[in-house]
Amino acid sequence: MPTKAEQLTATSSDEEYRAAVDECIRQLTEEGRDQAQAQAICYSQAERAAGKPYPRVAEGAPRRRRGTRVTGAGVEELLR
Repeated sequence: MPTKAEQLTATSSDEEYRAAVDECIRQLTEEGRDQAQAQAICYSQAERAAGKPYPRVAEGAPRRRRGTRVTGAGVEELLR
């Protein structure tokens, strides 16, 4: 199944690039791949499709807090 990372183009924004790689990693780990293997595959696919490496975070930019929270409705992803 094609991943979001494979659908990137040279004109994709940094936000689109990051979102596609995150979605790709999530997809591959749900399919049973090891986390490190999924990351390697997705970064490679994205770089090949977009023709540029993963965008660097600007110096001094606030760090995001990532994690998950289990609620009555299921698992909710936190991005802060």
